[in-house]
Amino acid sequence: FRRVLFRSHEALAARRHVLCEKPFAMNLAEARGMLDAAERARVVHVLGVEFRFATVHELLRRTIAAGAIGEPRQALFAWLVPFLSYPGAQTPPWWEDAKQGGGFLGAWGSHLIDQVRVTLGEFAAVSARLQTLSGKSGMTADDTFSAQFRLASGLEGVFVESMAAPGDMFGIVRISGSEGALWIEGVQGEELWLADRKGNKTRVAVPPALVLPPPVPFPHAELMQTAR
Repeated sequence: FRRVLFRSHEALAARRHVLCEKPFAMNLAEARGMLDAAERARVVHVLGVEFRFATVHELLRRTIAAGAIGEPRQALFAWLVPFLSYPGAQTPPWWEDAKQGGGFLGAWGSHLIDQVRVTLGEFAAVSARLQTLSGKSGMTADDTFSAQFRLASGLEGVFVESMAAPGDMFGIVRISGSEGALWIEGVQGEELWLADRKGNKTRVAVPPALVLPPPVPFPHAELMQTAR
């Protein structure tokens, strides 16, 4: 990890554009140091938060921005996954080690924070808790986190997220506003639904510009990688 941080600063010193994946820093001071270096270099500096561009999340952002639910007032983000509750579950060694920047908050929470900021606005207050529920031997990083937050707009929201929740996978994103509510349905989060104050429920159509082509298969099976 330290080598990656050093290489990033080397690139910025050479005035090269930088795309970072998380974790790109181990603490706030390191993160601010990298941001300061990028701004001094006047180069493009981006964190790879790819879920911002997922069709259903961009559709959610656009629908809220269009005023479909009035003023957003409440948000719920919940994703409970049983992966680490299985005894044989495997992850990269660094992912289980808090000293190397591992953990579910950094891996998944960073995407949630980005989605909230892009879709609903800036954070004003947060109260959060990390847990390790899997019981995996030697694991020091979190696999579960929850948070209550308030945005500058006054919206109140909750995160409930776990990679070690036994049972079926469960996920929902629901935003309630003064004139209605929007929520994402489907195990993989494929559909966006809208309900007005009268209880009328409709599926939000995906505009042609947001329809993604099917993925191109890998040409060779040996290119596929596992967590080992």
